[in-house]
Amino acid sequence: GYGVFLVAIGFAASSFYHEIGSKHILHSLLAVAMLWTFASENSIDLIDLRFPKVVGGLFIGAFSATFIQHIWTIEKRQNLALFICYAICALLFVGMLDFESRINASFGGVEAFLGGLIGYALANTVLYFGSREKNIQQAPAAMSGLALIIVIGIFVPPLLVNEEEQKVLEEIEAIAPKAEDGKEIEVPYIAMDDLSGKHNIVTESALVSFKLGPDGSVTKGAIKEFSGYFNFGEDIANTSFEVKMPVLNLTTFIPMRDKSIMGEDYFNQEKFPSMRFSGSQMTPTEKENEFELSGTFEMLGQKSDQKVLVHRIEEDGKVVLVGSGEIDRRKHGMADDPREGNIVSFDFKVELQK
Repeated sequence: GYGVFLVAIGFAASSFYHEIGSKHILHSLLAVAMLWTFASENSIDLIDLRFPKVVGGLFIGAFSATFIQHIWTIEKRQNLALFICYAICALLFVGMLDFESRINASFGGVEAFLGGLIGYALANTVLYFGSREKNIQQAPAAMSGLALIIVIGIFVPPLLVNEEEQKVLEEIEAIAPKAEDGKEIEVPYIAMDDLSGKHNIVTESALVSFKLGPDGSVTKGAIKEFSGYFNFGEDIANTSFEVKMPVLNLTTFIPMRDKSIMGEDYFNQEKFPSMRFSGSQMTPTEKENEFELSGTFEMLGQKSDQKVLVHRIEEDGKVVLVGSGEIDRRKHGMADDPREGNIVSFDFKVELQK
């Protein structure tokens, strides 16, 4: 991104010595250089043009570039026409960003916005390429359109951050902290030998974070404030446990979607108000102080064998267990749907009290 920006600066410098130049290329390069800035600010590692929402962004960006430049070529350049033009383009880009936080992650978000930047750059490169006179007319139009998109990209995403989702992600990420280079920091696991007896899960802080779906259309969510217990035996292998999670405590951070998935096609909350995981087997893994819980997971009235990795961490003198696992939702009566995702991966964190 920095290299592309330097090339754009080179085009800008050369334009000072040429009365007529291809300034549209300069603005296209600036648009492409901004991709890495916005991607980095929003923790996006990959912009995949195979995703429908990115392709949709491409077309919206190309339309915006064409529309703005066409309005600027109107002889009278009426202020009302320009105002309507910029308002429509701004609404399109804001709408793309807002889709992820309000409706469905498959339709928009920052990835779609970045696709819009690419579409704007591509369209701006090829439009009005034949006439030098039109190249001159195009320069302020291209710059004004790019400035509008950049302003939207800077100010709109922070306004759409879901604070509830951000808090959940921060809590889960704190379990496995990362260094500045992005590599996970090894956190020592604490032994559980001193935990004999029954410990109840502290409901207020209990948290499960989950995600499913292919790249580009990942659904994230959480289950909060659930109850249960761990009854540790003198021999850690003789540990029994039970976790009960009310379906209504599940959220995907989009209220419209949360209301929908409580219906009969998904969780059927009225008939099956809770999910349950229970068992009486806890075996050590090859990693020191890590264990595997083997039990039965019940959802939608159907049961399946389930294994979950768990270990203990140090946290202000509390007894805190964290772990992870995967669930195949098809085993519990949900329809096969590769687009939505069938395998749900999850991480959890629970505090225990005697």
